[in-house]
Amino acid sequence: MKLNQTQHALELSSAMSDGKVPIGNLLLKYRDYGLENGILIPDVLIAELEDFAARNSVNALHKKKSEMHCCTRCLKAHAKRKSDELGLNRKVREFLVSLFECEEGHNGYYLDRENLIPVED
Repeated sequence: MKLNQTQHALELSSAMSDGKVPIGNLLLKYRDYGLENGILIPDVLIAELEDFAARNSVNALHKKKSEMHCCTRCLKAHAKRKSDELGLNRKVREFLVSLFECEEGHNGYYLDRENLIPVED
C-alpha cells in the first residue's frame, strides 16, 4: 500500500521530533516510494541529509529523557539546497521538499553547525 504525501510528511516530522527512527532509514523508505513513482533520490543526497541531521542535532529533554533532535525546518532548507547543487530535476526536488510538513528555514536562513546559510528561492 502506498502512503500519500501527507502521511510521509507526518511520519518524517514525527521521526525527527521523537528521535526513534534514524533519518537515513526513513529517507531510504521514501527513495523506494519515489522509485515507484519514477522519482530517484540519489544515495549521495540521502547520505548528506543523514550527515546534516547528525551534525546539527541537539540534546533535548523529552519526558525526563535526553534525546537528540534536528530541526526539520533547517533540514528541509538543506535538502532543497543540496538537491539544487546536485542538479536534480524539479520533480525530484518537489517530491523531496513535500516530505517535510513545515516551513523552510527560519526568516530566510538555516543553520548548519555554526554557519548561517541563506535559503534560496
